This record gives sequence, structure tokens and C-alpha cells, in this order.
Amino acid sequence: MKIVEALKKFNRKERYWVIRNALGPTSNQLGEGFRVDLQRTIGIEIPEDAWWSIDYHIDWLVGALRLFADGTIVSKPQDNSDGLVKGNQEDIDLIVAFGSTLILIEAKGETSWSNAQLNSKLPRLEAILGPDYRGLYQQHELSVYFVLMSPKRSMRLLRPGNLPWPNWMSADDGTPLWMPMKLAETDESPSFYKVTRCQENGDVSELGKSWKVF
Repeated sequence: MKIVEALKKFNRKERYWVIRNALGPTSNQLGEGFRVDLQRTIGIEIPEDAWWSIDYHIDWLVGALRLFADGTIVSKPQDNSDGLVKGNQEDIDLIVAFGSTLILIEAKGETSWSNAQLNSKLPRLEAILGPDYRGLYQQHELSVYFVLMSPKRSMRLLRPGNLPWPNWMSADDGTPLWMPMKLAETDESPSFYKVTRCQENGDVSELGKSWKVF
């Protein structure tokens, strides 16, 4: 079974289908500018018919990779002693797949990435995509990439113990793969408002009985 076919079998996210229904048949294709940016980031061509989805649960990814490897659904219970399936809604912001290539993209819109944010999700992805996961994706010649996306590039991202980043998320210089995110239709820097809870005097507080815009 091809990786796209396996991923589609689990693609139940309402938000994805709302977008597809709202935008119609042409929404099945990624924008040309996005494809160019992604090609520049990972160094391979992204075809016009590349499949995509959003908010793809990591539990679904575990199931899709197993379906991809086995070619069929195994009806009997699978061992989960490694804790890969967690039963939560932790997800990947954007998945792009075609041929024998799988690209996972994590986005931060308002701020750049921090070490804590990146290292919190990385161990689970390493368990799924690393060589210890029964060699599934290597065995079936699946190329995997993990890309960060944000308005500004995060500098000095480090792993605990200064360990190197996995090869499936590393650029040639050893830094995490990154591509730019545009928050406006023009080159102008957008200025967004924010709503927060606060005290009556305006001090920000989660316990405040007032709110303000800034």
C-alpha cells in the first residue's frame, strides 16, 4: 500500500473536510508558492498533486505507518508497551505526502520556536520515526522529513545534552529544517490584536473578572 493511501484511511479531521468543502475541488492542491518554499527547504521537488492534510493526530500516524507497512489492517490487538498510541489529540499541523515521501510540518504563527516546545514533541516522533520502530519506514524506502514553519527562524535551538537533531529533521548545517510562514497577503508585517483576561486595573490575570484588547 502507498503511504498516501494509508494516511487517507485515518484522515477524519473535521477541520480538513470543512476547508475542502468550503474551497471546492481545487483545494486538493497545495499553492505553488508554498511548494516552492518547501522544495527549497528540503531539497526535493514537490509535485502539484502532492496530498496534504491538517491537524493529523499522531495516533493516526502510528496506525497509517503500520497499514503502510503491512498493506492491510491487522484485526488483532497490537502491542503498545512502547506507548506510541497515547489516546490523546496531539497532532501534526500539516502533513504532505506523495510517492514514497512523507513530510511533517509543525507551525508557530505568533512566536518563534523554543527549545521546550520542540523537545516536548520530539521524543514521541523519534520513537515513531526512529530506527527502533521495527525499521518500518526504512524497510519500505519511505523518506521522512520534519519541518518547522514560523514567521521568523528560531535561532540557537538545542537539544538536551547538545545531542544532534535526527537526520530526518536536519539541514546540511545540522540545524532543524525551517521554512517561512507568511501572516499576511502582502509583504507588510501584520499587526494583530490580542484578547486577554485581566483585573479591573488592567493587570493581566487568569483570575481576573475583566478582559482587554491590546
